[in-house]
Amino acid sequence: MSQEETNKELVRRYFNERWNTRNYGVVDELNGTGDKAVEEHKAFLAEVNGLLSESHLTVGDVIAEDDRVALHWTFDAVLREGYSGAAGSPGEHVTYSGIAMLRIANGKIMDDIAYSDGFDKLMS
Repeated sequence: MSQEETNKELVRRYFNERWNTRNYGVVDELNGTGDKAVEEHKAFLAEVNGLLSESHLTVGDVIAEDDRVALHWTFDAVLREGYSGAAGSPGEHVTYSGIAMLRIANGKIMDDIAYSDGFDKLMS
C-alpha cells in the first residue's frame, strides 16, 4: 500500500472513530503535535455529541498527495430534547457538510484544518 493510501485510511479512521464510534482516545493516539488543545478538542466532541442523537458522519471523497489528505464529509443528526442553540429546535434533523485538510507525518496528524457550512452554529 502506498503512503498516500495509508494516510487516507488513517484519516478515515480518525473521522469515523471521533464521530461515529465516539472513541475520543483516537485523538490522543493520532495527534502528533503535542498540543494541549487535544483535551479541548475531546471536550468539544463530547459536547457536540451530547447535543445530538442519531448522529452519523459520512466521509465522501478522500484525496491524498504526499503528506496531505483532503476529504469531504457530511454529518447528519437529530437535535436532542433540551437543545437550545442556533441550529434549530429539539427533534429537528440537521445536516452539515464540509471539507478538511490534514497533514500526516510518521502516522500522526500534524495539522487538521476544517471548513463547514454551519456546523459551528450548533454551539451558538
